Amino acid sequence: MRKTLMVFALVLFCYCSMLIAQRHCSSTEHLIYQLQTSPDFKQKRAAIEEQTQRMASPTPRLRGQSPILIPVVVNLVYSMEAENISDAQILSQIDALNEDYKRLNRDADNRWPQAAATDIEFRLAVRDPNQLPTSGIRRQITSKASFLDNDEVKSTEKGGLDPWPTTDYLNIWICNLEFPLEGYAQYPGGPSATDGVVIDYACFGRSGIVKPPFHLGRTATHEVGHWLNLDHLWGDGDCAINDRVEDTPPCDRPHFMCQTDARSCGVQNMVQNFMEYSDDACMNLFTHGQVDRMMALFMPGGFRERLLDSRGCALPLFYSSACGDGVQNGQEKGIDCGSPDCPPCKPSGCLPPQTLQYTQQGSIVTLLWAPYDNATAYEAEVRQVTPSVGSWLSRTTTDPYVTITGFRIGRTYVWRVKTICADGESAYANSSFTTRSGDNSNRLAATPSFLSPNPTDGYVLIHLDRLEGWSVGATVSPIQVGLRIEDQSGKMVLQRRLDGGTSVHRIELADLPSGLYTVQLYDAAGGIDAVERLVVIKD
Repeated sequence: MRKTLMVFALVLFCYCSMLIAQRHCSSTEHLIYQLQTSPDFKQKRAAIEEQTQRMASPTPRLRGQSPILIPVVVNLVYSMEAENISDAQILSQIDALNEDYKRLNRDADNRWPQAAATDIEFRLAVRDPNQLPTSGIRRQITSKASFLDNDEVKSTEKGGLDPWPTTDYLNIWICNLEFPLEGYAQYPGGPSATDGVVIDYACFGRSGIVKPPFHLGRTATHEVGHWLNLDHLWGDGDCAINDRVEDTPPCDRPHFMCQTDARSCGVQNMVQNFMEYSDDACMNLFTHGQVDRMMALFMPGGFRERLLDSRGCALPLFYSSACGDGVQNGQEKGIDCGSPDCPPCKPSGCLPPQTLQYTQQGSIVTLLWAPYDNATAYEAEVRQVTPSVGSWLSRTTTDPYVTITGFRIGRTYVWRVKTICADGESAYANSSFTTRSGDNSNRLAATPSFLSPNPTDGYVLIHLDRLEGWSVGATVSPIQVGLRIEDQSGKMVLQRRLDGGTSVHRIELADLPSGLYTVQLYDAAGGIDAVERLVVIKD
């Protein structure tokens, strides 16, 4: 009898554990409720669907904005301090949204060839509805211990927090949702006063208090997908019901955990899609059809077209022009932030690299970024996306650059780099490039360590003899070695030719103010051969 009870208890424990670990989104239930309670919602949904089908294929051009910037306001409603999550955790969610929607997520793979990226970028708002500076994060303590999916968290009168204008901002509410909810969203066409996304505080972001299996920010990725007019892949029905997207395989049920061998409706199921119920670590893609469906909302006449006119991401009117010069000036507490006439600084800590650039020598590419004082190392990753081939290639370095070989001409690559500090690591900074063709046979090898002293206070030595694979004076004539120095904006501040037969050249920098510069050596054809960052510090 005791053995039987122990087995029963073990089975019950496993069953309960499975329930706790399963995703539950109530966006569909919320949609049904609004269709029943809002008289004109059904007609609005029909009009939105008609416009979506008309615009999604072929997709017309957006009216002059790329990428689509979506200002985000995070409305954090909490009753206990444990629910009052940190700014860093909130910022990690914005990073996750951008990586997932731009297909820069590290776990992106080629299992489904129809995987695609959007041209959408999410940013915390810097201007509030009154045109004043904001961090994009609002906090409100409440007497309510938890919330249901009845929109009470969206109302100050009911213990939540009223939204900012939903035609100008994506409102995201964070709160303690009653089990088993992780989140829900309002589909396009619903009441303006409740438009937005609600996420449980323990599933928001990918740092702080989040825990597996909902620890990578995919709950918000999923719910924002509903806000952008995407259905669950199974269409919340059987094989006769679909998600109105042609390139997602049909299925008849949600999938939990990571059931990669699942089949239904006679086909392999796309359990890795962000609109499934899989664990965060399993999700990794949207499809071209889903992207077209989302982008249709921003086309002429689209339901979310007005977001293109939002000023939520524009610096407030009285900000100084110095707030965008990339230098810490005057009373600024950080670069372009923290002074009376600049935006607030983001939380201190390990910050992502800035000023991402690249140089190419045939199949060799050097990725560069501005050095960060608190960095102990950097982790850079690169992946070919056009055509899509392979997974991320990773390199770790202590220098603010990395040189990688094996690139193919005429291909588009995305790359990203994060800062590693003693107390943690930053989010990724992202960029991209397309490799160019040309004769690179006479270029110097890229070994960016030819400057000294660095930092400097008034001069710099150019050590041509340090360039790998090149003997000074042997194969390069004097006119084949050029020097160009640019400031952070890319403006050339110094240019001259160097005598290729001389090992070391002294360059006076008396006229250059303190700051970060890029020093380039180039060949007779103007091709960049070696690049190094130079820091000038003067009293």
